[in-house]
Amino acid sequence: MLKNRGGRLQKGEPGGRLPEGLLPAAAPFVIYFLLHGIAVTGVMSGQGEASQAELLSASAVADVCAVVAFLFLWRREQCIRGTQEAKAGGLHGSVWIGALLSSAAVYLLFNRIMTALGIPEQDAAFQAFSKEWCELSVLRLLLISTVLAPVTEEFLFRGFLLRRLCPMLGNRSAIFLSAFLFALFHGNWTQGIMAFSMGILLAWVQLRTGCLLLPILMHAGMNALALLFAVTGIADYPAGWKLWVLSALLAPMGIGIVWMQTRDRWDKQNIRKNQKERS
Repeated sequence: MLKNRGGRLQKGEPGGRLPEGLLPAAAPFVIYFLLHGIAVTGVMSGQGEASQAELLSASAVADVCAVVAFLFLWRREQCIRGTQEAKAGGLHGSVWIGALLSSAAVYLLFNRIMTALGIPEQDAAFQAFSKEWCELSVLRLLLISTVLAPVTEEFLFRGFLLRRLCPMLGNRSAIFLSAFLFALFHGNWTQGIMAFSMGILLAWVQLRTGCLLLPILMHAGMNALALLFAVTGIADYPAGWKLWVLSALLAPMGIGIVWMQTRDRWDKQNIRKNQKERS
């Protein structure tokens, strides 16, 4: 942790309190959209017209710049609040297994449900999005979908936004509101429904563990599954229904593991919170 020395934050005690409200939470989003706007405008102005692949590449560069800015803001918030993000090594191994297992299983379930209802086929915006992404190479798809997108989106929604909403609305309302905004962020029904369901799980895991790295890895794993299905078509195999039955069994198992392994930490958090409110 840091403290103020000569106007700068140095290692030591907490430096103060962050300003409350949604306005400070909007700053990372402003940075994100501003960087993307600059990147896309630069490509368009330099060539007049740009292919979807070129636009996505420009967005990837903007994502890298956004991650650098987010790391700085995240570090500063931790220092001012006087709190530290839970260390990845401090979590029991079963928590990692349960979280990753639950995210994969829940993704598979919702993917099957939406496919059975024909939602992707009826969603013109999603079909256009899928067609655009097919223009990219597999390597570029992997970089964007399993690295850049999970990092930037988890910082935005489970990092900055969720942390601001919890003191204002309570954990439950904050989880659902952040998941709803996460769904709107994706811009189409198919991804929006999936993002809302997964946003709830990711926010819950973030609050239970206090480790942002875990939702990032869960998000990356889900995007990797989506990419695998798109490239191989494995979800449409005749025996694919067995995978969905298995996921229905594994989803509650994974969630239960996370819940059980984080009970002590959660109880201690609530005790400290109640003591702080009483004082």
